[in-house]
Amino acid sequence: MDSRKKEQDETEDDVTFEENYDEDTDTAIDSKRNIKKIKDKLKECQREKGEYMEGWQRAKSDLVNIRRKYEKEAQEAGEASERNFAKRILPILDSFSMAISNRKSWEELPEEWRKGMENIHNQLIKVLKEYNVLPFSPLNESFDPFFHEAVGTVEVNESHKDGLIVEVVQEGYIMEGEILRTAKVKVGEYIDKEEKDETEN
Repeated sequence: MDSRKKEQDETEDDVTFEENYDEDTDTAIDSKRNIKKIKDKLKECQREKGEYMEGWQRAKSDLVNIRRKYEKEAQEAGEASERNFAKRILPILDSFSMAISNRKSWEELPEEWRKGMENIHNQLIKVLKEYNVLPFSPLNESFDPFFHEAVGTVEVNESHKDGLIVEVVQEGYIMEGEILRTAKVKVGEYIDKEEKDETEN
């Protein structure tokens, strides 16, 4: 009797153990599935994060490039506006220079009037200097079509003056190192007298 009871108890223990083992196995499988799901979700999140980061960096780069472009365009527009302003002032300055250059007529004018005009002339020059507009007068320099505009030639007796600027008709101007207006000049032209006489004869 005791022997049967003992066997029955052992059998029940075996069954209970197997049931517990199956439950543990299912839990382990569920845990693995959950871990796999979490890992897959993590990979998906990392992929999305990478895409968002890449998109954000691209958008930031585009914004920086657009800002630089607009800043450059604004700067160029400002510089163009300053150049146009300076170009409009130059003819007025030329008129003053022409009036003052005729010393005989200029000295005949009333002194107060002359001083007033000279002050205006000096103020114009000062304003242009503030915009880095500077005159250049290329007398005795070699003719350069980039800086000079030839409006005539002058016959010269010395061969070394051939191609040199012998008269400045109108000053040129530069602004920030760039040509704002070329100088109008007359260029020396050397003609050998002997060759000239032979040609004439």
